[in-house]
Amino acid sequence: MSKSTGGEGRLIWIDCEMTGLDVEKQTLVEIATIVTDKDLNVVAEGPDIVIHQSEKVLDVMEEWPRQTFIKNGLLKKIRESNITLERAEEMVLEFLEKETAKGECPLAGNSVSMDRCFINKYMPRLGEHLHYRTVDVSTIKELTKRWFPDEFVKAPPKRNTHRALDDIRESIQELQYYRSTVFKKIVQGVLGRRSQHVQGRGGVGLDTKQTPRSARLVKTKNRNGTRRRISATRSSRCGKAAEKAQLITGPDMDDGGLARRALVTLTYM
Repeated sequence: MSKSTGGEGRLIWIDCEMTGLDVEKQTLVEIATIVTDKDLNVVAEGPDIVIHQSEKVLDVMEEWPRQTFIKNGLLKKIRESNITLERAEEMVLEFLEKETAKGECPLAGNSVSMDRCFINKYMPRLGEHLHYRTVDVSTIKELTKRWFPDEFVKAPPKRNTHRALDDIRESIQELQYYRSTVFKKIVQGVLGRRSQHVQGRGGVGLDTKQTPRSARLVKTKNRNGTRRRISATRSSRCGKAAEKAQLITGPDMDDGGLARRALVTLTYM
């Protein structure tokens, strides 16, 4: 995929089901992939692949996944599948190479460091396709639990089917929730403080609304007492930016564009 195809900012969501957590003794039995844009809209959904494993491998499966896979039917599908690890890796790569550029898109999901460990060992070419950075929704969840408990308890519940594609969809939904609540609250707080600052309560010592438009230069004091000059044009723009900062945090604000609009506004300050 070339950069001209519009893949900048995309995230590669992968979830794997394994026979256990010991990467040296256990292995992959299912993998699913979804690609989203930077605003968490689904761009493309890859194949949900159940990987065949021999009875010898399944005999050493850890007890928790064994009971889980019996309950959700995955163990039966593993035995019935004719897709090898090598073929599964090829299928995922064929999908990702159409949607993302090699080494540019972070891996995203819940607790994906474990998924990456298994991918690097059993699907190394897939591991090389992923950017080394990770977007771990579980990290955001843990911070929300500690810093924004009211938002945490309202997060969408998970069904915990422990099937790869279901888990990815729920991870995306979870991050969408944190974005529209926690991240929105953070941006609103930053804009509120910046709005107060440019209106003369942050130490600048300038009332932008009273600055004459005809003035070319206005003297003001820095906090250390030294004098500097700022243009009245910029002062006027600061005043407008403060008004914009108040406007874009209103109830009709589109959650998807909040951070971008905030950054645009702050360029005027």
